Amino acid sequence: MSQIDTDTSNDINKDGFIDHIAYEAEVRQQIEDWKHPNQSLLSKALATISLSIEKAGDTVMSAPQFGDTLKEATEKSLTTLSEAASWTLDVSSVIESYQNDSDIAAEATVKKLEDIQNLPIAIVDKQVKLFKSKYVAMTSAQGVTTGIIGWAGIPADIVALISTNLRAIGEYATYFGFDMSDKGERMFAISLLAIATSASADERQAALNDTLSIIREPEKMAFNKINEEIMSRVLRQTATKVATNLVKTKAAQLIPAVGAVVAGGVNANYTASVCEAAHQCYRERFLHRKVA
Repeated sequence: MSQIDTDTSNDINKDGFIDHIAYEAEVRQQIEDWKHPNQSLLSKALATISLSIEKAGDTVMSAPQFGDTLKEATEKSLTTLSEAASWTLDVSSVIESYQNDSDIAAEATVKKLEDIQNLPIAIVDKQVKLFKSKYVAMTSAQGVTTGIIGWAGIPADIVALISTNLRAIGEYATYFGFDMSDKGERMFAISLLAIATSASADERQAALNDTLSIIREPEKMAFNKINEEIMSRVLRQTATKVATNLVKTKAAQLIPAVGAVVAGGVNANYTASVCEAAHQCYRERFLHRKVA
């Protein structure tokens, strides 16, 4: 899937100072461009999987017990990760990172997570600009390693891929000032996985609408009051969608000699999509919260 160009270097003048008003306006446009891309181009990008690969994926998922086992393992992994702290960051390290940023004025010093919302979005973007390349490199290496194994490596690869991508989402969220210890915030983070896994333009739009509806009116949404039934439903739906769509793209791992290469490529593309979704969605929430 093609990614939105988030280069806003044109908003930095010759003296190195950022025009924050122009920068924020450009960010808002980038968010809209990401949410509403050219549908024909998006459809072509999402249709890169050949019919033979899709059939191979269907075969893998329909194999006795394999498909159900994979979906069950994915759901269990998501449930465990949604309750664990392993994919969340040490908030103190995030605060320290901002405190060491020379572009932050003394009067805007970050002492707690909530203080981040008082910063210009350009400062936050600078902090997160290398996240995508970091996580793409990580998951690509994971995919190559498990791809060598072939069929048997798919479940472990998907679980590792989900785990690393949730870590990436958690890092974006925390740097944008959102508290990942909140159960509702973790549910929002998990829902982002479905956007990147979508197999068609329509499916992607539906997943995006579902995710954005969670925070359509954030000032009225009591995330910490989300009950276990809602959480379980989101986990089941996301796990099924992620497992089913990812395994179809990963079916090429079963092809001799190219499995490892395809596995790494699938992981890299998926992670790039997850990181872009996290970046744009948390950008939007960050800006919405500043004016709420």
